[in-house]
Amino acid sequence: MRRNCSKKHTGRSAVTAGAENINFLKPSYRGDILTLKANILSFGNTSVKAEVKVTREIPGNNEPTLIAEGIFTFVII
Repeated sequence: MRRNCSKKHTGRSAVTAGAENINFLKPSYRGDILTLKANILSFGNTSVKAEVKVTREIPGNNEPTLIAEGIFTFVII
């Protein structure tokens, strides 16, 4: 089930306003299972800042590998 991290904490929808410190650590391949997890770093009346981490899992292997991470700012609409 897809969840909107900013909506969960603010009750409103948001759009991406910016990204910083994005690190692509390893590639992903067709058939991989990708999981994105967001942790709220801060939020106010008009914006949310979240750290997003992307992990890759090869089907049949339950060992997730961190492949990308970054800090994203979302503006509440």
